[in-house]
Amino acid sequence: MYTGAFDSPGPGPWELEQTHFTRPMTRWMQAVFPGAQMRGMREAFSRYGALVDTVETLPVQGFAYGRIRPLGAPPDSKGHPPRLVMKALFVLHPEMRRRVHRCADAFERKLWREDMARWDGEWRPEAERQNAALAAVEPSALDDDALRAHLRDARTRLEHAMYRHHSLNVTCGLPVGDFIAHAAAWTGKPLSSLLGLLTGSSPVSVGAAEEMTRLVCALRAAPDAAALFASDDDAAATLERLRTWTGEVGAAARAYLDKVGLRLLSGYDVGDYYALEVPIVLVRAIRASLENAALPQTNRAAERLAEIRDAVPADRRADFDALLEEARFVNRLRDERGYLNDAPASGIARRALLEAGRRLADRGRLHATDHALDLSPEEVDALLAGLAGPSADDIAAASHWRATKTHACCCSVDRQAASGRRYGRCRKPTIASRRARGSIGTCSATTKPPSRFRRSRTVSATTAWNCNRCAGAAWRCGPRWRTIPTCAGFRAGNSPRSASRRRSAHCWRKTETWPAWCSASTSNATPKGSTSSLGPAMPASAYSRTSASPHGPPGSRTRRC
Repeated sequence: MYTGAFDSPGPGPWELEQTHFTRPMTRWMQAVFPGAQMRGMREAFSRYGALVDTVETLPVQGFAYGRIRPLGAPPDSKGHPPRLVMKALFVLHPEMRRRVHRCADAFERKLWREDMARWDGEWRPEAERQNAALAAVEPSALDDDALRAHLRDARTRLEHAMYRHHSLNVTCGLPVGDFIAHAAAWTGKPLSSLLGLLTGSSPVSVGAAEEMTRLVCALRAAPDAAALFASDDDAAATLERLRTWTGEVGAAARAYLDKVGLRLLSGYDVGDYYALEVPIVLVRAIRASLENAALPQTNRAAERLAEIRDAVPADRRADFDALLEEARFVNRLRDERGYLNDAPASGIARRALLEAGRRLADRGRLHATDHALDLSPEEVDALLAGLAGPSADDIAAASHWRATKTHACCCSVDRQAASGRRYGRCRKPTIASRRARGSIGTCSATTKPPSRFRRSRTVSATTAWNCNRCAGAAWRCGPRWRTIPTCAGFRAGNSPRSASRRRSAHCWRKTETWPAWCSASTSNATPKGSTSSLGPAMPASAYSRTSASPHGPPGSRTRRC
């Protein structure tokens, strides 16, 4: 199923999707995530007037790769058109003109407030209700036909949850990016300080805050129950005793565990564990909340705000206050759409798949229970129905590939590939030399946008999203570093590194903010002839010209980890 040959999924630049996945997707998720994400982002971009159609996502050897599809760009586009053509399109292209006006209208109406109202009053209650209904179904109690139907329901629910998640990308990112872009320009403060002003505006980010508060209050009133958390011994038994405890303690524990139990802990794929599979995490979370409740709380938020606000020019402080208010208003949506929506939906699907895997392993159709995660939805259904499907050996090989591969690259890998040399732990990509045909390579992060973007609020305010996009990444898997390509269609363009920097090239760099319409970035020394998918809709012939790729947004910084 996987050959190890990283062939480009299409022409143009493709970058490794590092926001949601750190290793190959399960084959089940490959059938769910790309379509749902693309549909949601297409709706978001259209609603807010972005000059982008969607972000295309396709698996390459299981790894998710994506590229920005400019508005109306043909599938075989490889770069943006000449400057004069772009200027003409802003005047002549009907949909581009509509989107420019729509973007201005979104700022004028504060369109995100309308979306937040629908999220609170309609979309979030619906998501929680549907998740609760599916979570109440115990897969082990179903016969095969009922389990197949439950798996179909879980897939439908997860597809809709992921669509809804990504349809709100602009809603939760635009006001925050607008505030950060302006505040950074006014104050010169680091982004970490500015983002710190959002502290406290997203209670859901610390977990199930209401349920945890109720549980902690109940435990503090019941010392015998609180004593269960004195050690980590047999965490699963501790949670079970807590769940069956009489009175308010038991009721609060059940409410908390029902809320968080099926949330994925560490990723976005059904291959990641949900909370009840790692009970020690829940036990320690409850213990930490008990201990913190007894500590005096200090709040320096007012001091930090006053310090930063004093650095804002006096004639801009009213604007600063208004932008901060909008950013704090929407900030909770960034995590709510995950924690209350697709994270539990993914856990529900995982639980059902593991039950299917248990049955198929008992029948000899799989070698292990968790190998069911690397079946496609159609293959799971066929095997449960007793029909033909892939062999257990093939699925075991796919599962092994997913479990043993993870992200890694070196920002200077293009230079290494060209010279035939390798530095540190880095390895050159399989097809790094075939860049002209849209092959997959690497890129690095930079800090400054082209001047034609800095002059337009319509673009710049919409692009400073905290997306953490497109920097090379190195992730350690056990004792070894795995190297895969991170992006296609670009050259690294880094200045020469010292030997010590080369030896530590496995450290990864990322931007804290990144443009929404840049497929990738290069350093300030962008080599002549590199390409970008930046640009609006136009005939395919207009995309034949190559040009320097765009840089990062105002105020973005590069950080080494």
